[in-house]
Amino acid sequence: MIDLEQQILITLNSSTINYYKNKGYNIGQYLKKDKQYRLTIPKGTQILVKVKDLPIKSNVFVEVQCDYCGKKYLKRYSDYNKNLKTSFIKKNCCEDCKEIKIIETFNLKYNVDSPMQLQIIKDKFKNTDTKNLGVRFWICPECNIEHDRDENAAINILNQGLKDLGLVS
Repeated sequence: MIDLEQQILITLNSSTINYYKNKGYNIGQYLKKDKQYRLTIPKGTQILVKVKDLPIKSNVFVEVQCDYCGKKYLKRYSDYNKNLKTSFIKKNCCEDCKEIKIIETFNLKYNVDSPMQLQIIKDKFKNTDTKNLGVRFWICPECNIEHDRDENAAINILNQGLKDLGLVS
């Protein structure tokens, strides 16, 4: 949760002058004429603006309240908006409550607490031991028979040698 009325100190630059002027902020008092008689803002000029007036992709840090524990923390305004737009659960959480939000998301989306409880994920991890060359024995998930990697390699080499000699087809 964010207080859209909270005020943030921002630094003006040439690309934000018109934006905040159009939002009703009094920028005129900061304008100076440069050598070419163009209106410019002195470098480092800062003004207070309301969070609701920040550009959506602003990288300014704003104070956000965790929707789980109520703790206040700082977050980039652009990240806050991205979270509201893309997150399955439209809640903000501090680092301490991150796991709670993950579990809540999996519960709502897949009806499980962890992705490891999904069959599709279990299938992806099935038989991954066969790829690890340090594993000398493994159980085939198809036939449930224990295999010896070295013995299988010897059989495969023998069969290929017999084929190369034309002794078997």
